[in-house]
Amino acid sequence: MTEMVQVPRRLIEELATYLTASDEPRVVVSGNGEWTRSMVRQLKREAGIYRGAIATGDLAAQRAGQLVSLAEISEVSGIPRQQIATDLAAFSKAARRLFTQKIWPFRALDSVQGMNYMMQPEMAAWWLEE
Repeated sequence: MTEMVQVPRRLIEELATYLTASDEPRVVVSGNGEWTRSMVRQLKREAGIYRGAIATGDLAAQRAGQLVSLAEISEVSGIPRQQIATDLAAFSKAARRLFTQKIWPFRALDSVQGMNYMMQPEMAAWWLEE
């Protein structure tokens, strides 16, 4: 028996991405699930308006495998720390909407100096492609 489900046109491309993404290579981001190149592309497209989150991802990708601090991100991007934090919260919500869970393509690590972020080299390559 075949069941048909109505899907809004704007979601057809997104749904097709999920259905065809099964053969894509995956990268596990500790504490943030499995990621594919198409997931990174989709999140960056959806969350592109959150400059602080994109700046965080950009610097973490440029320094793949190294910790970058919130202070560094603010200094390099010229975006105030509070705005970056606000944008990262919105980034989380965008990821939850897209992937039904709060996941990021990079790790957030809290230390006595404040928040730090790190992106794996494989993920960094995908991030910088988009």
